[in-house]
Amino acid sequence: MLSLFVLFINSALVILLLCFVILFIFFLLFVWPSYLEWAISKTDTRKIGAFDQWCLRMLSGIKWYQFVSNDNVRRLTKQPKLIAIIQ
Repeated sequence: MLSLFVLFINSALVILLLCFVILFIFFLLFVWPSYLEWAISKTDTRKIGAFDQWCLRMLSGIKWYQFVSNDNVRRLTKQPKLIAIIQ
């Protein structure tokens, strides 16, 4: 009698685990991709551009007091604008 009870508990746990796995797969396939897409606002665009420019200046070793324009930094590094890649 006890072995039937243990078997029932084990099968119930397996079914419960299977339900969680199915729900997780459903979440990954249908719900999660909608969270990955968002509209980029104007302020987000400016912040991304400023961060991209700051990274290029740091990697190039250009200091803030050297008065190098952003266009010259782009030309020197030959990198496209990050916001153009994202959008």
